[in-house]
Amino acid sequence: MKSKKVLNNFDFTTKPLFQDDFFKTEMKTYTFSDEQIIRLLQKISNRDINKLALYFHNMKKEEIDYPIFKTLLNNICNELLECYGSKILSFIYQLPFFTNRENGPEIYKAELNLNIDMDDITFEAYKIPYENEYIYIELERIIRYEPFGRGKTSNKGYLTILRKNKNNSFYTLLARIKKDGTIDSEFLKDLNINLFSLITNDSIEVFSGSFEIRCRVCGRELTDPKSIYYGIGPGCATKL
Repeated sequence: MKSKKVLNNFDFTTKPLFQDDFFKTEMKTYTFSDEQIIRLLQKISNRDINKLALYFHNMKKEEIDYPIFKTLLNNICNELLECYGSKILSFIYQLPFFTNRENGPEIYKAELNLNIDMDDITFEAYKIPYENEYIYIELERIIRYEPFGRGKTSNKGYLTILRKNKNNSFYTLLARIKKDGTIDSEFLKDLNINLFSLITNDSIEVFSGSFEIRCRVCGRELTDPKSIYYGIGPGCATKL
């Protein structure tokens, strides 16, 4: 494993994993390659999407014509691109794919579901051991709706970094990385871990649990939207 460094004035925009921008386009949509589609959609937490990616992979191996099916999967990838942005999607694309999931090959035995709810698509979370803690990488999707049934107004995605002491049952927020690969300055003083030095194929694994994020200072439950975004309660924020 690579060395773990404590950083000062850590700037995510200068780090190698966020220099990569594979899916940047001036067009309304990006045309993903077969390999890009498979590698991205295999990492989706939605098992229907996993089955579609496997089916597409098998079609490609058997040299079956698949233009309509590929268009469907390309549209799903473009939904992810719109939500998370090219830099975060490039970061996820490079993370390892794990085949040893809880349900194993059983998830592929059911019939294919082509009626995909696009609002229910996000990536698996990842877990990395760090000293007496775990660091978690989660892709968070926030969808806001207009009142009176006018439809959704924004579809924001963040790469969220959390930590949990092995003796605790709750998680604290270290940072949210935005679609453009930048991080709010509010997080820089708390994120003293070089995330990139921790990510190696032999240390990272898929995490299939749920996250209960609490104040990173006192551990209390957060309810205010701004407090939830920054991972700290208003009282504790004034003391820092």
